[in-house]
Amino acid sequence: MKHKISVIVPVYNVERYLRRCLDSILGQPYSNLEVILINDGSTDGSPEICDDYSSKDARIKVLHQKNQGVSVARNRGLEKSTGDYISFVDADDWIHKDMYQLLMNYVDGQSNKIFIFEALVSNRKKEFPETFSSLKVETWEKGKILEDYLKKGFYLWRNLYPKELAKKIKFKEGIHITSDVIFGIDLLEHVESACYINAPLYMYFVDNNESITRNSYDARKYIVFDVNLYLKNRTQNLFPNDNALNELVRKRLMENIKYHLHNTRKGKRTEPKSQDTIKFRRRLKKEFDKNYKNAIDFSFEGLTIRYMPLFISDIIFNLKHKLLQ
Repeated sequence: MKHKISVIVPVYNVERYLRRCLDSILGQPYSNLEVILINDGSTDGSPEICDDYSSKDARIKVLHQKNQGVSVARNRGLEKSTGDYISFVDADDWIHKDMYQLLMNYVDGQSNKIFIFEALVSNRKKEFPETFSSLKVETWEKGKILEDYLKKGFYLWRNLYPKELAKKIKFKEGIHITSDVIFGIDLLEHVESACYINAPLYMYFVDNNESITRNSYDARKYIVFDVNLYLKNRTQNLFPNDNALNELVRKRLMENIKYHLHNTRKGKRTEPKSQDTIKFRRRLKKEFDKNYKNAIDFSFEGLTIRYMPLFISDIIFNLKHKLLQ
């Protein structure tokens, strides 16, 4: 009997793209699917689209809830899923026409093995390749999985999970960005290996207007620092003897600290004089000092942050910025 795949799709105000996403899932030759649509309080036509598709295809389950965020939606989808494998798809993206069939060709029954594949990025109707002439399939150990995540992103949609693994972890509710990172590193504690397939099977859609909003900065992004700090500590616990991996994570944290310090300086969109921002910047400075390595982080920016008070480094960087304008 074919393994059932539960496809979990959080839905929030994506009426322009939702049909494209659902058509790519429902048109798969591998038909033993359970598609769980979680409408997270959409205010556009998305709920009606979900219900319309559900009325025409018995494989679709629609769950309507008030807006609570993508983590709550994914957790609810996991709770309601009955498949042997779990796939996450974002409602504005789409998948290769043979994605699930290709992945199922390599299922070997191991409940602690995940599948990882490649993705393409598009801001228009980009096409997948028709065939994969140089298909490569590899078995990765746990350390290689984390290395891939660090370099390419902790994207849920680049993975297929056995249900036994996926249901061990819950998404952190209240975190609206970078929840993939926490889920990914927590899951690695239970993962034994991965089947990596070098084929691009997922299309990640980037809307130009949404990209501008995503790249803007405000206090809601402070959580990214905490997530990177969590990632660093978890990596040290899971891979205590892997110096290369721990250094990758340390560098990631240091770059994130510099990003936050830059965006919370006087004159930026956040209010630097607020008590929350002042406390946050102190935390950033403390962690930067703690993780600073002279031989690696030796640069004008690194030295300035490490050895000068924050208000002095702010003056220096603002002056430098004006001179370069």
